[in-house]
Amino acid sequence: MVTVPIYPIYLSVAATDVVYVGDGLWDVKTSAALAMRFIGVAHESSPEHLRDAGASVCIGSYLDRAGFEAALRVATVPPGRAEATTGRRRQ
Repeated sequence: MVTVPIYPIYLSVAATDVVYVGDGLWDVKTSAALAMRFIGVAHESSPEHLRDAGASVCIGSYLDRAGFEAALRVATVPPGRAEATTGRRRQ
């Protein structure tokens, strides 16, 4: 048996490779500010409110595995990154 010391590993991952999953309007705004793709969950907010806030896809429950797997393929970054972070459009 060989003992190998464990060192911190740092990965280079683009923000768009991360999928943010949330159920609140603030989750949509946060994912936009971080330039992360977003999947809305109709739990705290209705699917209509999440879509109005910029979610491209919503699922009905955190337990909806098939819906989640399908949403992973089509989720996009919500619009408004500049507005979410600064309150105005970037020049």
